[in-house]
Amino acid sequence: MYIDKIKLTNFRSHKDADLTFDPSINLITGRNGSGKTNLLEAIYYLTIGKSHRKSPDKDLVMFDETYFRLDGYIATKEGRIRIETGFSPEQGRKMVKLNKTRLDRISELLQKVSCVQLSPDDIELTRGSPLIRRHFMDMALVLTAPSYLHALQEYRRVLSQRNELLRGVSVPDPTLLGVWDDQLVEWGARLILKRFEFINRLVDLVNKLYHSLSSNPVHISLSYTPFGLSEAVSLERIQTLFREKLANNRARELKQGYTLTGPHRDNLRIAFGGLSLKRFGSQGQHRLVSTALRLSQALYLKEENEDCPVVLFDDVFAELDSQHKELLFQMTLRFDQVFIVSPQEPKIFPRQAKKFHLQDGDFLQK
Repeated sequence: MYIDKIKLTNFRSHKDADLTFDPSINLITGRNGSGKTNLLEAIYYLTIGKSHRKSPDKDLVMFDETYFRLDGYIATKEGRIRIETGFSPEQGRKMVKLNKTRLDRISELLQKVSCVQLSPDDIELTRGSPLIRRHFMDMALVLTAPSYLHALQEYRRVLSQRNELLRGVSVPDPTLLGVWDDQLVEWGARLILKRFEFINRLVDLVNKLYHSLSSNPVHISLSYTPFGLSEAVSLERIQTLFREKLANNRARELKQGYTLTGPHRDNLRIAFGGLSLKRFGSQGQHRLVSTALRLSQALYLKEENEDCPVVLFDDVFAELDSQHKELLFQMTLRFDQVFIVSPQEPKIFPRQAKKFHLQDGDFLQK
């Protein structure tokens, strides 16, 4: 898969940009603050339907403008497609079209295209909160399994309703609470089972990628232990354990007014040589392991979808020494199309790449 063309209108700092890309490697240079990352954000938004920065749509509109619009042509294994998307704060809604047909749900887009972004912020994958690692798992599974996306949407809906009931009255109707319990268990167990499958695949990828980036032979382990489980079991067993946990927590949930257990509270723990990376890892270890995690996510999408995602490298070379820059650059060759953002052209960059320099709001092709 690769992005052939993209047109940006009133998106962030870009008033009007019409760009054609190379199917392989694209380099975007320019001084800090010139808008390089805004281009990557546009590419991510075009393919995923939201900002990688988690910015609300209204914040993506150029200052003093009333809307933004993105229009792109993408080559996929199923053929060339056109995606149009945009937002107007005045209308208060997002528009997404696939081949000129308006989509009812953004989720329909995720079954057609995929994108992974690496940035310096990825270090939070290993040292940040469990929420960040849950989102990491969910994004990989949403982009590869439509059934997971459906289960995740249903789980969130049921969780919201169940929490409203717990907050609403001092003693909720046990029959009604039981109905929400049943649905929470049904959808939550499916999420947990798919997460187990994902982690089992991911751990080998992470270790191979880390050892390609580092001479350290240490083993990286990924631990996902919902309800105390250390490995995947049957769906029925997960459902049983989930029900038991809900029953044991009932009194606490009634007191606190929200659901205390389930996949929305799970954590993915990462160990480095048997020790918690979050507690004992150095800055360099965090940086390399988090990079390996993000790259492994991209390779997982490539294998599962049989179509390589577009991979965005947002200034990730800046904090690496020359040896690791070279090794990471070699990693980019595993993907069909990559975009690399850097203040200056890296010395190791190949001549066959298509190069753009952003200056005074204009993309100058080199």
